[in-house]
Amino acid sequence: MAKTSFKIRKTKLIFPLILFAFVSQIITSCSDKEEPFKAAYFALIDDKGGAFAKELLLSPTGGVRTLTLVSNRKWEILYEKVPWLDISPTSGNNTGTITITSLLNESLEEDSTYISIINNTLKVIDNFKIKRQNYLATYKGNAIITSPIDSICTEKLTTDTLGIIANTKIDSVGGKISLSFVTSIPLKNSFSMILEFKDNMQTVTENNQTKFVFSAHGTFDFTPLGVAINDPTVSGVKNTVINAELTENSLTFQLIIDPGSNNSIIPNVSTVIIFKGKR
Repeated sequence: MAKTSFKIRKTKLIFPLILFAFVSQIITSCSDKEEPFKAAYFALIDDKGGAFAKELLLSPTGGVRTLTLVSNRKWEILYEKVPWLDISPTSGNNTGTITITSLLNESLEEDSTYISIINNTLKVIDNFKIKRQNYLATYKGNAIITSPIDSICTEKLTTDTLGIIANTKIDSVGGKISLSFVTSIPLKNSFSMILEFKDNMQTVTENNQTKFVFSAHGTFDFTPLGVAINDPTVSGVKNTVINAELTENSLTFQLIIDPGSNNSIIPNVSTVIIFKGKR
């Protein structure tokens, strides 16, 4: 009887030990459980446009732009150092803002550089282009015309308060900057008004903002317009003057046909064109 009693007692001791070991294993497994692996991601967003960026175009007037680097890893920016561009910061962890500062482009050439973003030694974004534009471009916009010649006044031609569609091209010809304004005036007989100017572009800084300014003189022959509107009194070559400003990617100017001696507007004589456009 004593021998049987010992076996029962031994069995009772083994079961709690097995249960303790099982529970301990569960507790240890839960405490040692690793976080699930998260895939790495990297993307650049242009804060100005609010969209994923494939390249960044900088205004010829320079300034500051920002990109948001969306990521869940450490990153570093590599790029060829150029005198007109500064990027900060060039390293970080997770999502962050990258500030791009560019200087005024006074030359007639466009500049480009490329950046790469690496995680450790792995390139995750390669050959992202940053381009600093020049001011040579075609600016599309609208023109408002006021004139003693009623048939070309935009308030007579359209109900659109912005005026009529017009284009202005800025180019370089013979070492000078040329500005060519073109608009099609919807008359009974179609008429294209073209005015051209040539001079130097200057830079001006006002209130910490840099802009390009262009002032020039030229001439305009009213005779073809007189033929188009069947009015022989509208004829002759008239002096013209233009004062233009280019800020960011926008061009605005006032153009006067037949101005006064001090380039002023003569009531009931001068024709005035106001243009606003973007590249």
